[in-house]
Amino acid sequence: MSTEELPADVCAFIFAYIPSVGHMEALVLTVEEPDGAWTVEKVASRLFVPDTKAGAVLRDLATAGLIEPADAPDTWRFGQQATLAEMAQRAVRLYRKTLVPMTAVIRSNAGPGGQLAGAFRFRKE
Repeated sequence: MSTEELPADVCAFIFAYIPSVGHMEALVLTVEEPDGAWTVEKVASRLFVPDTKAGAVLRDLATAGLIEPADAPDTWRFGQQATLAEMAQRAVRLYRKTLVPMTAVIRSNAGPGGQLAGAFRFRKE
């Protein structure tokens, strides 16, 4: 599958909410283990990044409404009740099946042209 064949709504979701492959990988972790309690340290370890980077990614995903605080302090879980939960799950499934094209879409979102992505953000009117 090429990037042109990816569903437009999934690409729009990526442009609006997933600024890096690290963000997508963190989302994958939370979607695939929705009842898990994800700490900054646990995410950092799984993504092979510093705690500061993992913390920033988790904050970004929480701000986007894709993850939510878990029961334990300083832990996060997938926002299964979130408005975007179904789209996030769909994007993760597609990411797992079409890693190269999905990664290309995510990477096209970074850098100078990535600022346009905000125009595709889903908003409740």
